Amino acid sequence: VARFCRDLELSLTHPVQARDLFARLPLMFDADAWVAFSGGAGTLAEIALGWNLVQTRSVEPRPIVLVGDRWGRALDALRPLLLVRDQSDFDLVRRAGSADEAADLVLDLAPR
Repeated sequence: VARFCRDLELSLTHPVQARDLFARLPLMFDADAWVAFSGGAGTLAEIALGWNLVQTRSVEPRPIVLVGDRWGRALDALRPLLLVRDQSDFDLVRRAGSADEAADLVLDLAPR
């Protein structure tokens, strides 16, 4: 995390921990981008929520970046199963192979 923040020229002033999804929701709404690393069902739920909020224009657009091969395989598996209005909805979620690549995507995709 420290390297990721340094690369973005940000400073981590204090860690924020949330005990569950409900405690994280307010934090999600304040975020400029959503970046997910390996996780389980809870992380998948947060990704799906963020994706849906952007897709339905319930929140301002922001980058959604999934880091690692696992998420790529998960998205590939979900693509033929999910009903979407437009295939471009899949473009709302981007894949990154590393934290550095995720940082570059966030900077490239963030609204200016």
